[in-house]
Amino acid sequence: MKEDFFTPLELDILQETLNIAFGSASAELADMIDIFIALDTPKANVISIDKIEEYIESQTGLKEKYNIVEQHFSGEVAGVALLVFPEGAGHDLLSYFEKGESKYPFPTPLAGLAREALMEIGNILIGACLSKFYDLLKIHINFFPPRIIIARNFKQFFDDESFNSNSNVIAMKTQFKFEDKDLSGHLFIVTNNDSSPVLKDGLKHFWESING
Repeated sequence: MKEDFFTPLELDILQETLNIAFGSASAELADMIDIFIALDTPKANVISIDKIEEYIESQTGLKEKYNIVEQHFSGEVAGVALLVFPEGAGHDLLSYFEKGESKYPFPTPLAGLAREALMEIGNILIGACLSKFYDLLKIHINFFPPRIIIARNFKQFFDDESFNSNSNVIAMKTQFKFEDKDLSGHLFIVTNNDSSPVLKDGLKHFWESING
């Protein structure tokens, strides 16, 4: 139940923090690497862990054909970020890494290059959004190396020591679109049950900081 995690005010603050953080991350990406990404208004939900696969599938509309950049994080809060792309997205992203007039002038198979493009974009986008969000809340996190997953059962991302099989999780998500390409995807940030006290404390301090 949401009420077990957050008060209505805390949910509103969480929503506003996500809006600020993701908007700032999108602007930074455009300034730093000329990648223009439009992020929809982020949403936060509290979901039973046994419903998480159904939730992600309902939000993405993808059941079989998808690629995922997965990145776990730990520290004062712990969880996993999932960047979900439609199948074939890696090939569409190769143009961001052109050198001169040619793309990747190296003796690497195209499939490998597509995976590298997904990994690089995923690492940049996840890092920017998560760092901005947790910086606003004054919460320290550490990133594990990202991984590329091809068409895997969503539930398997939460079958590890970070997530209690009987608990709820805090799921934060946004849809994003590359403005110069016909390509969109979804970003999910899922934190475990034990993270809620730290998040609540961070939301309290953020609210106090913007309200004097």
